[in-house]
Amino acid sequence: MHTALAIINGILNIRSAKFPSRRPRMVLLEPRLTQADAFVDRGTETDTLVQAIESHAVTNLHGRKGSGKSHFLAFVSDVANGHRRPGADRLALHRLTDYHVLYFDLSDAMGFDDIVKRLFLANFPDQTASWEQLTHIVETSFGRHPVILILDNVNSEGISTSLGRAIYYYLARRPSDRVVLGSIRPIGFVNLDVHRLPFDGFDQTAITELASASNVQLDSGQLEEIRESSDGLPIFLRLLFAHWDHRAKIPPGTAEGIRALLRETIAPRLSEEGRQLLVGIALLSILSAEIIGDELRHLPISKLEGSLEELRAYSLINVRQRGTTRLVKLHDLVRDAVIEVLDGAVGPMARDLADAAEKRGADRESALLWLFAAPNGLDTEAVRERVINSIVIGADAKDYPFLSSVALIASTRAQVKKIGLAHVRLSDALIFAEASAFTGVGKYEEALVSLERLSPATARKLQVAEGEFSLLDFELAYLQANLLHLQNRYDEALGAFGALRAIIERPDFKPDAARLEFAIGHVLRHQARDLDGAMQHFRAAEAMAIEAGDLTTELSSVTGRIGTLVYLDQLWRCPSYHSRTAARSSRGRADGRYGPSRHARLRRVIEE
Repeated sequence: MHTALAIINGILNIRSAKFPSRRPRMVLLEPRLTQADAFVDRGTETDTLVQAIESHAVTNLHGRKGSGKSHFLAFVSDVANGHRRPGADRLALHRLTDYHVLYFDLSDAMGFDDIVKRLFLANFPDQTASWEQLTHIVETSFGRHPVILILDNVNSEGISTSLGRAIYYYLARRPSDRVVLGSIRPIGFVNLDVHRLPFDGFDQTAITELASASNVQLDSGQLEEIRESSDGLPIFLRLLFAHWDHRAKIPPGTAEGIRALLRETIAPRLSEEGRQLLVGIALLSILSAEIIGDELRHLPISKLEGSLEELRAYSLINVRQRGTTRLVKLHDLVRDAVIEVLDGAVGPMARDLADAAEKRGADRESALLWLFAAPNGLDTEAVRERVINSIVIGADAKDYPFLSSVALIASTRAQVKKIGLAHVRLSDALIFAEASAFTGVGKYEEALVSLERLSPATARKLQVAEGEFSLLDFELAYLQANLLHLQNRYDEALGAFGALRAIIERPDFKPDAARLEFAIGHVLRHQARDLDGAMQHFRAAEAMAIEAGDLTTELSSVTGRIGTLVYLDQLWRCPSYHSRTAARSSRGRADGRYGPSRHARLRRVIEE
């Protein structure tokens, strides 16, 4: 009996290995709020979007920050998936119910690779992060059923080529599907026709309806004043009507207007704990666009539930449930206004959060929070060194959102600037973060301009690569040389990389030797400058990488070596290629077998 069960279990295990079970639909279709629709008078936009989706493969909904694009796209997703009712003025959405709609918020991502990585971390943490894998998941989950793929907040720079290629690949595999992109600026691709839809703020009718829903009575003069000053931005209008005072002067509906509204009207009405919680949420939203409710329990707030309700009643935050998890979101415009207006409370709260992040080993989160806590913490060498190390590690991991956040904080926080002037290493690290972030989105000229702000002593040290040399100095010099390479200034790049060869002989820099050898080989291979020399450097880099356990550089070196063989017209002269060809010729094509795959053939070439 036990033997029979074992055999049956074995068969089932083999089946599941060969034919993975279909992914449940609800893993992809996250149920959203089923409460009443928070929109007003969006019937025209709904009709236009539905018509665009029905007639175009790729649609781009673009508009100003704060115009309500994300809210609108999430609502469309919910209605199509059956999680909300459309409302009388948006019956056109019923035409989308034949589709499965997948909505992804990519507001945290920077660069195409980071978009894919964050998409998978948020939705498929157990899957390999690649666009091909996303397509495979959609195919196995929905088969031939049409899907609308909504990628919202695709605002990262330098992604058009990679994203266009990925969408082209996706639609080639699934031609009946549709792709909708939400962005601030219009998006265009070389290889795809994109139908662009501008998304504006509320018109006068919608403003009147929103005011009525907020129990705010407006006369014609006030309505006209609000319409002119607000530009119809929903985020501003909701804040304005939540704190309506007909006697107050109405600020303009821009980022400056939101700061004025917060400073003059909202903050004075909040309780002390409400202000503390708002600052804590603003800092946490720097680390993640959507905050898990349990994270708020680490804040020094005694009446958390009451303070959350206070902020929600004043339209400052959006709180929603995902299953049993509570999620809190703060709009970017409100977040930035809170950090500026309530600056006095930012430092102490940031220090508490930085300590908590350090205790759980979140070094990069801690580094960002220490920058907000300045001068507290950054006035000690130990904290400065932790921040510097986090920046170097973040650059090595290509964590461009983190590096970009560091650069933004350093450029806008006066206390950070002041400390940077007094401590050269910290200043160098902040400049390195900014230059690395520019490099990650293809802004090579701007990155080189950033490096020109390095202190004269540091610039001199990088040029000659002598004397005391820290890991930060090495990374700065390597980045500078790589930027010259990326700008096709090959002679200068070769000289800059060559100057670093003396540094990697030192014991502390041995792990970086493989990366440097590969970089020199890469420069030599460009325009076939010295292919034999490139081969030597690739081989040396591969051996060093194997010794150091550096798989990334090892694979890059192998790829570089194969590419050089192609240049030299030697790839298909290898014995393994000829033996495979002879074997296939002797077998013929009658049995339909064609011998080893190209992948296997390349593997044999690599081994030789």
